[in-house]
Amino acid sequence: MNELYQINPEIYTAKNIIIFGTGVHAKYTYNELLKKNIFVKFFADREINSENKFLMGKAVIKEEEITKVENYLVIIASASWKIIEKRLREKGIENIYVDVWRYIP
Repeated sequence: MNELYQINPEIYTAKNIIIFGTGVHAKYTYNELLKKNIFVKFFADREINSENKFLMGKAVIKEEEITKVENYLVIIASASWKIIEKRLREKGIENIYVDVWRYIP
């Protein structure tokens, strides 16, 4: 049986993985990575308030803080991935992957 959820091989060697998003899709992405022994360092979001400072036991950082993380790789896990990707690239944030499998018709 073929695996439905495949991961780019570069993610296996990433030092600090950041999942951008704090919703259901981000939690799913986190759990799928964990099943493959890939560990997430942070979650990130555009805004942080008292309710989303931590998710799945990991700190949530503001998108402006992403570039402060050494050797980062961002996985966008959000239905708004196109807008988020564009915004991050405009801020000079590179090394971005998108978990879009749920949004492909």
